[in-house]
Amino acid sequence: MSLQEICTLYLKGRKLRKQAIELSGRNLANKFGRSEKTIAKIANGMPCNVPDDERRLILACISERDRLKSKASELSLNRLCKQNGVSHHTVLQQLERMGEREVAA
Repeated sequence: MSLQEICTLYLKGRKLRKQAIELSGRNLANKFGRSEKTIAKIANGMPCNVPDDERRLILACISERDRLKSKASELSLNRLCKQNGVSHHTVLQQLERMGEREVAA
């Protein structure tokens, strides 16, 4: 895999991580007007006073968040470097050449 392809995959993973954050417990609580504790109860299958349709929607959001996090972990800088035998430094330099300043190692 080329260095450019590695960087492109890393950037895709970064985008997925940001999307997963949008579905965090705190953000879901804000979006649904519920407490983080209520969101956690729903996530853990515990009873709470939330209509079934809203509960299903929250569970779907949580499922999507987990899917995004899983896919993003496959595209982490560490994993991509290890799989392709390149150093972090090399990838970070390429990302900088591509104009990417916001890089998490």
